[in-house]
Amino acid sequence: MEDSYLNQCKRERIKSYLNISRKIKQAEQRIKWIDKEFYNQSFVGVTCEFSGDLVYKGFNVEKSIVNHIGDIESFEKKITMLKTKKKYIQSFMESLSDSERMAIINMVISDKPLTEIETTVYQEILEIDEAVNFMQGIEPDKATDKLENNNLNLENDFSEIFNMLEVE
Repeated sequence: MEDSYLNQCKRERIKSYLNISRKIKQAEQRIKWIDKEFYNQSFVGVTCEFSGDLVYKGFNVEKSIVNHIGDIESFEKKITMLKTKKKYIQSFMESLSDSERMAIINMVISDKPLTEIETTVYQEILEIDEAVNFMQGIEPDKATDKLENNNLNLENDFSEIFNMLEVE
């Protein structure tokens, strides 16, 4: 049962990588929506009720612009990261044979143990994630380096986690 769930999680991760183009498009649409919402608001101010009195609240230019630019930059950074991941996964997928690519595409609905090619693709995804995180300046967690990347032996992994956390 645990192996089946683990296989399903790995397949979902692979499927997520196969849909990176859609994620990029969604992030680009989100930027357009954020811009539209920002420029559709009133830059003058609003009248509102506060403690039973009507008060005029002015538009806070500094706060609004900083938040807007921060939101845009966040999504642009996400798009850059996704495009980098897309470049690497496409390069890897192109290195596979046609039959291997078809096996990866068809594996999404399978509940069988991971095949060798699926395991290879999953390992490549882990390497891509690690490389992109390094490019973004995100340090790997040294404590998790002891864990096996393939997670084939889940019980041993949990034992190592408990030992790292000093749980008895």
